[in-house]
Amino acid sequence: MDMYEIQVENLLLYAPEQDIEEIRRLLQGRFSKLEPTLQLQRVTTAIPTHDDMGLKDYWDQQYGHDLEPVGYQLKQINFVFLVDREQDQEALGMQIYAIVSEAVRPFGKIEYFSMFGDPDGEELADKE
Repeated sequence: MDMYEIQVENLLLYAPEQDIEEIRRLLQGRFSKLEPTLQLQRVTTAIPTHDDMGLKDYWDQQYGHDLEPVGYQLKQINFVFLVDREQDQEALGMQIYAIVSEAVRPFGKIEYFSMFGDPDGEELADKE
């Protein structure tokens, strides 16, 4: 019987490209420290064709009156993990969300949506 399963942290960001890349590198390092409970297998990225979560609109409502989103883009980053099935998935999801929130906080005027779970959407992203 397999003791591991694949789980994905889907992170959707609306931010300047350099911030997105820095967040990706930062999270990749932090997630790699969670072994053996959670083993980072790969990181994929994609540029979504639609803003289904409304991050651009929300950013505009929050900051648009003061700023122009110069250099901002919408990008999805998927962190693909091998996870021990014995782990409490809900607790692990909360731990992942706390790590993401802490990593994103210093970047200021960006918007993000984070979801940890099964790999349904992971294959939509191109391998980097």
